Amino acid sequence: MGLSADRSRNAVSTPQGEPLSIKVGNTGPSLVANLFAPDGTPASLPGTITFRMREVFTRVVKIAAGPATLQDPSTASVRYDWQAGDTDVGAEYEAWFDHTDLSGRVESYPTQGAYRVRVEP
Repeated sequence: MGLSADRSRNAVSTPQGEPLSIKVGNTGPSLVANLFAPDGTPASLPGTITFRMREVFTRVVKIAAGPATLQDPSTASVRYDWQAGDTDVGAEYEAWFDHTDLSGRVESYPTQGAYRVRVEP
């Protein structure tokens, strides 16, 4: 369930790990994650993928449905490119990806917990 900055591809955050940090106002590097099914295999991801993020303490939604890109179907590697306004408020956030399959069924990743993102002043 690794989450990383695009430039390194290293897993720097997991649902139980330290948050991925990005500075206020930055839109790079992109956020990259490998999405796994509950059995631990790479998720099958035909359809659309969106990125969602909300503030941890207030639960205020910061990113309602940001478009994510499937980079590698064989590893279920997805990428979210930060947009202007995504990182304009310093706070702790929880984030996840929603996959909507071709029949309209939605599944969230990680399947348990959430990724942690820290936007630092």
